Amino acid sequence: MRPYTPLLALTLSVSMLLSTSPAYASQPMQTTISVKKQEPEIFPVEVNYKWGFINKQNQVVIEPKYDSVERTYSGYYKIKRGDNIGYVSMQGRILLDAVYKDVLEIESLLAPFDGKSWGIMTPEGKWMFRPQFAQIDPQYNLDLRRILIKVQKGSKWGLITESGTTLIAPQYDELNYIHRDGSSQVRVGNKWGLFDSNGKLVIPVQYQAAHPFSEGLALVKKNNLYGFVNPSGKLVIPLRYALAHDVTMGRAIVRSGTKWGAIDTTGKLVIPTQYATLGLLRHNLAKTQIQGKWAVIAPGGKLLTQAVYDAVFDEPNNFTVARKGSQSSFITLQPNGTYYISPLYDEYTTTPDGKTTLVKQNGKWGIIDQLGKVVLQPTYEDIRYRLDQSQLYAVQSAGKWLFINQKGEPINNERYDDIRPIQGGNHIVTRNGAEGVVDSSGKTVVPLEYQSISPDDSGMYRVSRDDKWGVLDAKGQSVLPPVYDLVSINEQSGFIHIVQNKKEGLYLLGKKTLIPPTYDGIRFQFSPDAYFVLTNGKWGLIGHDGQVLLPPTYDEPGYPTEGMNPVQFGGKWGFVTAKGTVLAAPAFDEVSEFANGFARVRQRDKWAYLNDRGELITPFRFDQAEPFESGRAQAKLGGKLVYLNTKGEIIYQPTDATPTEFTFTYKPFTITDQKQTLQLLSELTTNTTPEFQAHAANTRQVALAYRASWGEMNTGSQIDAYYAALSTFLLDVYQMVGTLDAKPTEIPSGGTSRPTEISHDFIRSLIDSGYISAEEYHKNTLSREVVAHVLYNIFHQDNPAARTITPKDTKDPALIWAVSIGLPSFAPDEQGNIKPKAGSNVSEFTQDLLYCSYLLKFPQKGKPAASYSYDLKQPSDFSQAQATDPLDKQLYINGAVYQDFISSHPELAQNRAFTTALEQAKQKLREETRTLLLNWLDKKRKEQTK
Repeated sequence: MRPYTPLLALTLSVSMLLSTSPAYASQPMQTTISVKKQEPEIFPVEVNYKWGFINKQNQVVIEPKYDSVERTYSGYYKIKRGDNIGYVSMQGRILLDAVYKDVLEIESLLAPFDGKSWGIMTPEGKWMFRPQFAQIDPQYNLDLRRILIKVQKGSKWGLITESGTTLIAPQYDELNYIHRDGSSQVRVGNKWGLFDSNGKLVIPVQYQAAHPFSEGLALVKKNNLYGFVNPSGKLVIPLRYALAHDVTMGRAIVRSGTKWGAIDTTGKLVIPTQYATLGLLRHNLAKTQIQGKWAVIAPGGKLLTQAVYDAVFDEPNNFTVARKGSQSSFITLQPNGTYYISPLYDEYTTTPDGKTTLVKQNGKWGIIDQLGKVVLQPTYEDIRYRLDQSQLYAVQSAGKWLFINQKGEPINNERYDDIRPIQGGNHIVTRNGAEGVVDSSGKTVVPLEYQSISPDDSGMYRVSRDDKWGVLDAKGQSVLPPVYDLVSINEQSGFIHIVQNKKEGLYLLGKKTLIPPTYDGIRFQFSPDAYFVLTNGKWGLIGHDGQVLLPPTYDEPGYPTEGMNPVQFGGKWGFVTAKGTVLAAPAFDEVSEFANGFARVRQRDKWAYLNDRGELITPFRFDQAEPFESGRAQAKLGGKLVYLNTKGEIIYQPTDATPTEFTFTYKPFTITDQKQTLQLLSELTTNTTPEFQAHAANTRQVALAYRASWGEMNTGSQIDAYYAALSTFLLDVYQMVGTLDAKPTEIPSGGTSRPTEISHDFIRSLIDSGYISAEEYHKNTLSREVVAHVLYNIFHQDNPAARTITPKDTKDPALIWAVSIGLPSFAPDEQGNIKPKAGSNVSEFTQDLLYCSYLLKFPQKGKPAASYSYDLKQPSDFSQAQATDPLDKQLYINGAVYQDFISSHPELAQNRAFTTALEQAKQKLREETRTLLLNWLDKKRKEQTK
């Protein structure tokens, strides 16, 4: 980045008696600070719009000279001066002065960037590495619970630890950190090696490829042959294979010539290299495909099955599944070392523990174990998962459900219409429309007499009878009779919420106390000590025994912090406690949460502080108020930042009572390359061509209608489809041309219009203009070739290339023109190929459309072709409220970045003298930017026509 040279300086004196109004919502204020808990020993202060620090004794320890201060998550103060960044510790040490272009926090480490190189510093301010790295790339390995940092010095990469130890010296052309085991692949030239997680070079840098270790061996390639090395780097399986895969399940797939086999970890060939395809399976099995069908290979390489299967794969349990059509067979290893192949089953499903598999054969269900052997013959209409460790199953036979043991014997004579397993090993059973609960032995827990039963995580049951609800405990004993319209169990908070005839009440579990349903609403902020209750539109407070603690007088209760709950009455807020004490009557327009014993309260536009005894420790005088921390609070008074102690006394106040001078400067835009300049033109300029402007309103409506035709795009796949659509690119072309007549597409009610037909009028206008053929559009494929054809049809007659560049891989005139005219996306590769490709995204061609928009001549109706005219957007297009305004990013106030400065001092936006000087600076910047961009545009167009 080049040195900043101000081209404009306007000086303004503004009285410092400016008030600020905080942008808090008119409701209880919620504040969350994402900062590691660390008590600061210094505190930021602002004097004459510059920031410094004081200590606990309120003495200035760092003079105010910075433009902004920000507390970071890692427990630092981040300081800024203009565009430059620095860091200060919470103990008051300037670790990095504000001279760095960027600083990266790597946990507690600091990595500053001086514009050329990165360095790394400890939290204490000690340099681990002074700036010397071209790049740094932190690697957060959660599995190994460590942080490593990839560093590039010059063009070479290395790896260092969080403590500053050089694990791998930066002397490699490439370094790939492997999170799985902490190893690192390194490359020098075209040779690879491997370091282990301790920084030891275990595989010398001499191989064409060096893989991470898998099951004690690492795959390597040399002289186009593969072998394996051990953790000592010794080649234990020679380089003899044309191709190989990493070791998995004790074997590695290898290829000799064109045939595949497998070796074990000693290098012994356990499956001869005789198969065209090979995949490994568990239990030393493998699979191969022969004439489109799969066979299973036994250890030693002989076929265990014929090639008759459509798919073979391992399930997460003990099975290898061999699928034929829609049927599946299971292959398992038996205790005697043989393999068992089960019959074919029509369906199967495995229980979550993986120990039991339900199988369906000829429309009936049975059960097999982990060895594939039948536990229950497939004779049942349905089977539920094994319900617990009692070895019982719920099965359906002859339309009725019953419990059977592993021998298939019923455990009793009970038959049910349904059995549903629930948590804890019990089961809900249904008979003749009534529900009950039985345990794993079939013993009744809840009799079959309820309309519905709903188990709760607490072990209790919600039960209904005649559409009324009650509660039973885990033993089936009544807690609440079924007489309520709704019951909701909250065991953690110790109550059951009940509703009857639209009135609410509570049953308190611990005290077995019923608070009858007589309230219009209940809230549980103070649960289990007290509850807010609603009566006739007003909220009161009752205790855990139902005793009225506060009568129903409040309009709205908030949520408590530190035992204090905000309440609203007549638009004003106050605080009450769980004991029903009115800490502060509702008299405030806004209140915050309590923090460290204090809340902030507002009346009109001024803030005060309230302690946990309900006492105002300050008058209403502050423009802004922040929470107490470390025994002090930060506030704004008359536009000045002050500090208070817990007594409400101002313990620090800046002494700058003199007017402050504001100097407005700007950094002009610079021209670096064509891509950046075209992007600036698209952001800062508008097309002023009369015919283009005449069509602008209709063009916008056409674009809005097209986007609406896609409906609400709520998923990534929908968005991807939109930007991959040829019609979306054609919309961009239509907007670029801007002078074609088209009607916005009307969207049918309840449907969308997809670009599978010529359903959008703007597409028909492009076809009618000869810019795309109907045949090419109906292919509905966006590709580089299609883009070239469209732009060629629009521009080639009026924009001939100065010289012809012919790619090696095409004779397409449109592609040759696109390359020759200089469209950014059509530059040939090193071999001179353009390689048209399908499946492109509209965003890939944004630069091409910008190139055409600004640098090429457009066809005109009845007139010679001409370039469009452009001018800088009007000042009204650059509102101060527009945070992304490119001009704002270039402005500085007293050396501070404008956006940082104005966000900290919104009150200045109301000062006419300040805003007038600001607009003068912006106008100068506008004029210079306009001259810069339009001169560049004129120059490039002249070059284009030569």
